[in-house]
Amino acid sequence: AFLQARVRQRMVELGGAAAGFAPTVAVKLVSCVPRRLRAPDILREHFRGRDGAALPEFLKYESRAVVLFQKLDGCDVMVFSMYVHEFPTAAGGPSAGRVYVAYLDSVEYFRPRTARTEVYHELLVAYLDWSRGRGFDAAHIWACPPQRGNNFIFWCHPQHQRTPSRERLTEWYRAMVARATATGAVRRVATLYDECFAAWDTTRRRHKPQHAQRPAVWVDNADADEGAPAPRLPVCPPVFDGDYWPEECG
Repeated sequence: AFLQARVRQRMVELGGAAAGFAPTVAVKLVSCVPRRLRAPDILREHFRGRDGAALPEFLKYESRAVVLFQKLDGCDVMVFSMYVHEFPTAAGGPSAGRVYVAYLDSVEYFRPRTARTEVYHELLVAYLDWSRGRGFDAAHIWACPPQRGNNFIFWCHPQHQRTPSRERLTEWYRAMVARATATGAVRRVATLYDECFAAWDTTRRRHKPQHAQRPAVWVDNADADEGAPAPRLPVCPPVFDGDYWPEECG
């Protein structure tokens, strides 16, 4: 109800044809499935949890599917969908208290077309706000468009629908985040690199003075004297299904 109310309110705010179509949209949570993500062995070997303990073998989360329907010509048409992975704080692990927007997909049937981007943005903003209200601390989004002919959620798309480039999709997300920041749903925006890796990238720290102030919690004391205590393992960054960065640890 919260997500649907926010989307309809945004359409009314846009005015014109969008306001007239506001009663035709409905937002539904169509699935909520408990899942487990296996932590790669290399991460369990070289990283620790925030509390200093070893990483768990499995990270528990809930996979939710959120769908936007619009009644067009008397039929409910699914025009937008997204899968989100929610890692509860109580579950522990490096991703605890975070949500991951795993997949987004849409078909070009939303009306009016001029309001499509704003409506999809508002659904994401409303979800981030809803997640914050339920106690989640951070949300993660990775801008990765599908290859032409591939599909994320919908099994096919209209032939005239264009596949966005990485640059275009990144700008789409940036506009959404700007809206989320303006409404108070998001307080701070950063990249995973700046949050988790910049502190120990010595090349980057030379060129970005602000990174030099970050505690280098990631750096092992590789030059420790023989007989000295073993270096403390770095804290593991958040881990999500489909991440590429753990492969670089090898």
